[in-house]
Amino acid sequence: MFPVVDGRGALHGRSSEHLFPVLCLLSPAAGEIQADGTYVLTTYSQGDGATIGGHKVMIISERDSSELPAESAAANQDLSLIPEKYSMSPKTSGLTAIVEEGDNEINFDLK
Repeated sequence: MFPVVDGRGALHGRSSEHLFPVLCLLSPAAGEIQADGTYVLTTYSQGDGATIGGHKVMIISERDSSELPAESAAANQDLSLIPEKYSMSPKTSGLTAIVEEGDNEINFDLK
């Protein structure tokens, strides 16, 4: 069992309720951000947390285009709902997190 990690995402200080679907990744752990903006990380089994130590973080947030025809202009627009730098790579996002023993709350306010 790893330390439990949860938190909340926000864009420009506003709740992330409009940023779905979203994935928060602290390699190798990941968690889907829920409608209320919260997330819980999973490494091996649901909600088991993340490994202790420092992590580089990547957050992916794209609008849902699954209902759009592939040939529509809207389906071919940029899907990212947040600045691309956060979703390109954990190495280049500029986001980091430190997971410690016990419960952890790690929040991200994207600019």
